[in-house]
Parts: sequence; C-alpha cells; structure tokens
Amino acid sequence: MVVAELACGPSDLLVDKVRFDAFQWTSLEPLLRGLNINDLVICGVVTNLCVETTIRSAFMRDFPVTLLADCCAAQTRRLHELSLEVLSSYRLARIQNITAGFNLAEAEPVTAAETPVTA
Repeated sequence: MVVAELACGPSDLLVDKVRFDAFQWTSLEPLLRGLNINDLVICGVVTNLCVETTIRSAFMRDFPVTLLADCCAAQTRRLHELSLEVLSSYRLARIQNITAGFNLAEAEPVTAAETPVTA
C-alpha cells in the first residue's frame, strides 16, 4: 500500500482488472450501470497504456470521462504528454489537474456538446 488513507474500506467495491482495459473481462460496466454512474473520473498508471486504454473503452461505452492528468504517470514525461494530447485532441476525455484547482465536488458533468459526434 502506497498511502494508508487510500486503503480499501469495508464498504468499497472492488473490480479485479486483468488487462490494460479496466472494462475488458471485468464486472466494471454492469457495476457502474447498476449504480447509475454516468460520468467517470480516471487517474492511474501507466498513462499511455492502462489509463488511455480504459478511457477509450469508457468512451466507446458512452461514459463521459474526466482525466486527472497530474494524478497519472508514464515511463517518460513525453509518453505521458503524448497520451494527454491524443485523449484531448480526439475529445475522448476532459483533461483536468488537481494542482490547478480541480474540485470534484464542484465539477460540472461533461455535456453532450463536449462529446464529439462519431460517424
């Protein structure tokens, strides 16, 4: 455990992730749908692998995503930045930073206007 405050509690729900994509071969999507969760906030490692793959998968499942960029990391700064550029350019996720003042409690949900139209 990296930080004691982040330890799982007795009421936390756990999903065993077995691939880069947190949705693939897991109970994540039915769990989110069952809890009526419509918007996701994602962070983690590795930005250009697990994080980006999960965001792409969430996008394909119609979950709007906010990515906390300063709560992610990759093997190099360049790989991290490239992933952020791809996710932002294709509007797969809204990129935010905790250090820039992002506050989940005050965040507006991602609107349909921010979601690109797909052909």
